[in-house]
Amino acid sequence: MAAIAANAEEGVDRCQIYNFIRDFTPMPVGSIEAVVSCAAKTAVDLGAALGCIVVFSELGFRANLASKYRPAVPIVVVTSLDHVARHTNTAYGQYAFKIPEPADPETETYWTARALLFALEHNLCHPGAKVVIIGGGAGATNTLNSIP
Repeated sequence: MAAIAANAEEGVDRCQIYNFIRDFTPMPVGSIEAVVSCAAKTAVDLGAALGCIVVFSELGFRANLASKYRPAVPIVVVTSLDHVARHTNTAYGQYAFKIPEPADPETETYWTARALLFALEHNLCHPGAKVVIIGGGAGATNTLNSIP
């Protein structure tokens, strides 16, 4: 069954899916959705060169928006809340990386490195792949970074 599902996913036109979802999203969108849709578009544009998307999401909102656009790469959700980590099992392409306390701008770099190790250990990303990071917690600006 897994082989059938994997085979079916190969025939999906990711660009068409992204454009379809984006066309039917009410405009204007908020800043969070704008950043997340850029990450999904980056996944479409880079294709196999992109390894995964890392999303810092305490309440799961950013992660769910990332799933909305159906990126072809895994979404590693960095959160400190148990219920958000459990919810990743029900959302498209999400994998939970639980941290002991909410990330802040000073610890985000540390947790990004740990999340990337998690992605490598679980075969969600291959070594040397580009990674998109969506960050910005409470009181911070939503950011989109790419690591070559």
